Amino acid sequence: MTIFEARQAAVIRLLQIDSNQRESQLCARLLIDEITSTPHAHLTHAADEFSPAQIARLETALAQLENGKPLAYILGKRDFYKLQFQSDARALVPRPETELLVEEVLKRARSTSEITIADLGTGTGCIAISLAHELPNATIIATDVSREALALAKQNASTLVPESVRQNRLKFIRGVLGDWAGPLFNHDSEYFGPFDFLVSNPPYIAHDEIENLQREVRDFEPRLALDGGEDGLDCYRQLASQCGVLLKPNGAFLCELGMGQFEDAREIFESHNWRVENPILDFAGIARVLIAQPAS
Repeated sequence: MTIFEARQAAVIRLLQIDSNQRESQLCARLLIDEITSTPHAHLTHAADEFSPAQIARLETALAQLENGKPLAYILGKRDFYKLQFQSDARALVPRPETELLVEEVLKRARSTSEITIADLGTGTGCIAISLAHELPNATIIATDVSREALALAKQNASTLVPESVRQNRLKFIRGVLGDWAGPLFNHDSEYFGPFDFLVSNPPYIAHDEIENLQREVRDFEPRLALDGGEDGLDCYRQLASQCGVLLKPNGAFLCELGMGQFEDAREIFESHNWRVENPILDFAGIARVLIAQPAS
């Protein structure tokens, strides 16, 4: 079997999982590229022999996909913004809509010489590390309640962020479930703020809706990073009530939203004396990022 033939066979099998032709072709290409350690191998080395060992690796990966395992966990990596992050079951898979948070902070931070940012619920570290990569004068504190997620974020930082930045401008600290602000005050009696920006991609799936999610999310991604309580809004209530004191007078809070949550989230923040801007829409026109400032 040639590399080209292996890729074609993988596409046919993947179409049984997902009828989207483009997605199946992309998935097959990424698997073949990983197995051969060659970008676009089905084009550049199409006639090369696909060895028995490589066929076995492909078979294992396809079987895992059929069982619902996310592609990012199979490959062990996921591209996010301009970097490639290690990705595994310790944290949510980084997603394109979360890049909107990074882009919006960068728009607002470019004119500021030195800024402080807190990333609340960092997961893989994709937001904090991307901002550290783009903002050479920023000091960034990233928190997560999951010890496993923090370990993954630190691993990503060790490969993606220079040591001098890790030592001086990027810190990872353990969060406390339900207490988003407290760890930023109480870590070794040190207060890291006030902050120019707070960013967060909190859990926002309603508890009863988790069982209806795609299998790759429901069965493989960490529940702690998904479950937003009975109506999916618990974390927004906590963030709105706790985090205003962390911001500088002109500071801004930015967080990701689930589909259809903007109006409810805006009502929550306004009830806690925040001014809420118009949302940032994703490519599907969904209100995906809430931006708020303390009203006083």
